Amino acid sequence: MNRFNLPVIALLLTCSCTPAESPDQHVGVNAKLKEHTQEFKKEIIQVHEKIHVAVGYGLANSMMVEAPDGLIIIDTMESKEEAQVVLGEFRKISTKPIKAIIYTHNHTDHIFGAEVFAEGNDIPVYAHETTSLFIERLVNVVKDS
Repeated sequence: MNRFNLPVIALLLTCSCTPAESPDQHVGVNAKLKEHTQEFKKEIIQVHEKIHVAVGYGLANSMMVEAPDGLIIIDTMESKEEAQVVLGEFRKISTKPIKAIIYTHNHTDHIFGAEVFAEGNDIPVYAHETTSLFIERLVNVVKDS
């Protein structure tokens, strides 16, 4: 991953994280949070020559970093449906292969669209070492509900 601009990625990650909470708090979509999302116009914002952010497509944002050999997706939206729309918008900017996914944290609005962004490929996902534990807990809560 040394080919990518790690200082830029580190800055993006530190700006988008919040303190960890129990995954149980994020199982259902909070109506007020969903309403708050409607305040944002759906748009792709170019924040740097090779960095784009999808805003207003869901509860969280998704970012695309264009590197020489491919794309890095940071956060993958809360569902496959939102992820598909954002991927379509990102594909208007670049058709390079997606080489990696980064989760800023384990909240559902940042992780559940990963399958769409992977596009059927086995690509690495970078996350905090506890992320898989929280995702497993969350998925089990959803399955048991």
